[in-house]
Amino acid sequence: MTSNVSGAVRNLVRNLDDRPDEAERLRAHTAELNELLCLRLDQLSLTERLSQEMLRRG
Repeated sequence: MTSNVSGAVRNLVRNLDDRPDEAERLRAHTAELNELLCLRLDQLSLTERLSQEMLRRG
């Protein structure tokens, strides 16, 4: 399994090296996904804090 993943990563890096425009598009998309993930994690953290507060108050 690990060798398949590392092979896939090597192929991805090789392909991106050959196509800088695609690499830049992928970087931008990854940054956007990272921002959405951070927002979602913040939302979940707030939801957890609110739930704990509701439980504490009974």
